[in-house]
Amino acid sequence: MPVDPLWNSTTARQLAAQRRPGALIRIGRQHQAWTLAVLAERIGCSPATVSRLERRARIADLALVHRAAREVGVPGHLLMTSLAPPPASATAATRVPASQRDVEEDPMRRRTLLTATAAAGPAALLLGLDDALAATPAPPGAGPPPAHCTTRGRTHGSWPPCPV
Repeated sequence: MPVDPLWNSTTARQLAAQRRPGALIRIGRQHQAWTLAVLAERIGCSPATVSRLERRARIADLALVHRAAREVGVPGHLLMTSLAPPPASATAATRVPASQRDVEEDPMRRRTLLTATAAAGPAALLLGLDDALAATPAPPGAGPPPAHCTTRGRTHGSWPPCPV
């Protein structure tokens, strides 16, 4: 069976190399002079689904892609090339961190640091509040503290008076 010259064109080969099966289906549909509705009816879906199939880079329904490609005449080798995963790049597979700090800085360490910081804030406020309450001046007209209070380290004017 002879192959249509469309599929030997530079455009078709580039689309296959770019991993764009939807674009191959679109040029096949346009070559047949079919509307979205005509192709949709032939493969059993809506015109909107065909439109999404032609526009998207990611394939949602592989069976539908195969039906549409077969219907518009995309040769199997071009379709398989367009569906193949891209070759793995060496840089993605072998990422070397710039410094030891990059290795140590993972999300768990950041969460631990943030949790510790969040807990330290209220603790500092509470300690400051305790100091502020301890340094509260005595009410007006209060006399000097009893002798046993000053021996415990409390100074004149502190409030509340120490219990006996």
